[in-house]
Amino acid sequence: MNIIKSNMSYVLKIFINHFVSAIYSLILFMVFSVALGGKLVILGSIISIAFYLFLIYSFMWEAGAKRAVGYNLRKIKIFDGTLIMLVGGLPFYLTTVFSCILWFFKTDSTFAELTVDVVYRVLFYVNVFFSQCMYSGLFTSIFGSIPDVLPFFYLFSLIPGILVGTLAYFFGSKSFRLRTIFGIKYNEEKEKIKNNY
Repeated sequence: MNIIKSNMSYVLKIFINHFVSAIYSLILFMVFSVALGGKLVILGSIISIAFYLFLIYSFMWEAGAKRAVGYNLRKIKIFDGTLIMLVGGLPFYLTTVFSCILWFFKTDSTFAELTVDVVYRVLFYVNVFFSQCMYSGLFTSIFGSIPDVLPFFYLFSLIPGILVGTLAYFFGSKSFRLRTIFGIKYNEEKEKIKNNY
């Protein structure tokens, strides 16, 4: 738990980023749905997902880099970033997991309609509009409508964010930048000057 205590500001950033990205996605989803009559909703979703993953990568790379400064690199584990991601997105992950569990208990009985089904629908639409909204446009274009989307797809949609956060934290701890793969040089002196002002 020491890794969480030392990275509480980044845990909070992950939580805020997830929520803000979902709201941003919801706005894009409505704009593309109303303005374009539902066409190109998938484009809005792709833009939202890219924005969300870019912010996660930025935060987690910085967290890994700061952790490496003045710290024994051999003690840094790749799954430290995973733990930060899981704690930062815990409320969103719980709603997704619980909606998947409740999906199995849905029946046509009156009791289920008043209890399990109601709770399931609330959690499902929390995922659709406020938790994993980044992927709603993508799933809607595949399934045709929001109610037809299986909750398990929202569960699988958690994986890219966690994976990107984990890798970004590890890359940050090793001071490795993705831009070097594409031959883009990084000017450390310019970055130091920028950070001092």
